[in-house]
Amino acid sequence: HYGSPPGAPRFAWDQVAAAFAFYERKGCDAVGFLSHHTDRRNPRPPAFSHLSRITVVNSNDRERDNDDRFLLQFCKEHQCSFVSNDNFRGWEERLAAEDAAFLQRCRNDFHVNYVFVDGGFVPDRPHVVWSANEDDDDADADGLEAMSVKA
Repeated sequence: HYGSPPGAPRFAWDQVAAAFAFYERKGCDAVGFLSHHTDRRNPRPPAFSHLSRITVVNSNDRERDNDDRFLLQFCKEHQCSFVSNDNFRGWEERLAAEDAAFLQRCRNDFHVNYVFVDGGFVPDRPHVVWSANEDDDDADADGLEAMSVKA
């Protein structure tokens, strides 16, 4: 990472691939959000197998971590879980009341933290599926759950 001391771990694209593969095996349609800062410091490898599933979020001078905003908005629109070791501290004050309530629900129920053990992706909770009411127009019509992976 930018500003990390010499010898500190670098961004590991093989770990991002492992997270994508894990959720694909679970039948999820995974997408990723990558900050332009991370992309600049650790460019996406041209041969990365999930390249088309990752979106680089452009910078915003008013908001240094706007990739978080896009991740949260995507999860709200698609009613999906999100995979990130970010705690999203301070976001409640920056979001509209409705979105802050959504963040609180997601943080408690659908936010997946993770570690890597011997190169394998290990989430802190089992595969999470949103429950949709029959009259819920926001439920995914195709039956697939989208997973957002913050790269």
